[in-house]
Amino acid sequence: MNPTAVKLPESVHLKQIIIDIENRRQDLQSQDVCTTLSKIQPKFIESSFCNEIGHLMYLELEVKKIRESSYNPTWEYSEISEILRMPSKLADANKYRKPSEWPLDMDTLASNFFEISSAEKFLKEDEKGPIKRHWLVIDFILSLEMAKILPIYQNLNENDKVILFKKVGLINAILMQCFYSLENNSNTILFPDGVMPLKMLFTVYKQFGVTHASKLYIDTFCRSIETLHRIGIDSNEYVLLKAIIFCYPAVQNLSEEAQKLLRKQQEIYALILLRHLQARLGDIAGAKQYSDVITLIGTFFYFAECHKQTHIIPPVEMKQANPLCLENLQRLYMNSTPRILEKILL
Repeated sequence: MNPTAVKLPESVHLKQIIIDIENRRQDLQSQDVCTTLSKIQPKFIESSFCNEIGHLMYLELEVKKIRESSYNPTWEYSEISEILRMPSKLADANKYRKPSEWPLDMDTLASNFFEISSAEKFLKEDEKGPIKRHWLVIDFILSLEMAKILPIYQNLNENDKVILFKKVGLINAILMQCFYSLENNSNTILFPDGVMPLKMLFTVYKQFGVTHASKLYIDTFCRSIETLHRIGIDSNEYVLLKAIIFCYPAVQNLSEEAQKLLRKQQEIYALILLRHLQARLGDIAGAKQYSDVITLIGTFFYFAECHKQTHIIPPVEMKQANPLCLENLQRLYMNSTPRILEKILL
């Protein structure tokens, strides 16, 4: 039918009616398209998880920048709560520079490790002892500096934060050490200043005629890296895994409200990880990689316990040392132990 051929009263504006009908038709078509798209498109839009990954990657970049600099909070804190009350140091990442003497000469460090005379001189000059930079403490603090910026932590009270960080801070610190060691093609933990703790350990063992490290030290400093290498974890998976661990809700003495908030946020990060992997690898391969990455949570809980034991339980081989050597070793260790280390390990 031709609308223009219809005779209507003069008071009716035919052209306006035609325009209104056309506009209505277009509106209905647009609604049909939106309804159809909402049915066929997944609710989880790619741009949303890309933004979240981008935010985590930015924070990690700042962590890496400050970790590879002169920043050294080893002796600044004695309580975890002190760290939480301070603004995040990541905002100052550009204020620090990489020390010119890095990487340190491991052979020189190892050869001087047992020179008691130089150690005694050092102790007289500085009661903190010869190990001025304690990387486990530094990486623990840097993990907290990153976590403090995550929105979820703004909703937790200080007591819940301390309880949670005491559990997950060490795990993410060790995960960070392993990931960046792997990134530098090292099969053992390697710190930014070039120090390899396992090589220092071999130096200690050599004094007792021992030529190999125990399973505890191999697990702690080598197999933790092998695990990441076997899975082939990349930087996106790494930052999401850290975020998932940061939101670990099954920590004893956490309030019910904190557990609920953390569980919800952890599920969001886990979903982002799954969707990211499926978008990159396909549904089946992505789901498999997701399972492998999530399994790392339990694995690094184990490696965290290994790290604790290396600090708390003296190696069996140490008992072979002569009393004078052992006494000096114990004295050097006590003088080089940061105050906050006990809070991290216990």
